[in-house]
Amino acid sequence: MTVGLITRDKDGSVTTDMTKSLSQADGVVRTNRAGGSKAISLPPGRNYFYIIAVLEDSQRTGGKRPGVTLTQNLISWNYSVPSGFPIDCEIYYGYY
Repeated sequence: MTVGLITRDKDGSVTTDMTKSLSQADGVVRTNRAGGSKAISLPPGRNYFYIIAVLEDSQRTGGKRPGVTLTQNLISWNYSVPSGFPIDCEIYYGYY
């Protein structure tokens, strides 16, 4: 069963539909150009997401972003750099 708020105009057309899952940011980590991990606590049974924000000019310098793994209890990141070098990033994570 869908839960939320739906409003309609006088013709019955939906004007507001707030029954969708909305995202919730939970935290951020800074990579400092090195792999790492952090214990976290996200709610069970949700969909988890992350966004990588590059903090340096990566096109001009050949910098590479990390690969990220996100679970309910852990976020980890690692650089695999066959050419170029690790670039400093922030990784925002959360759920919906």
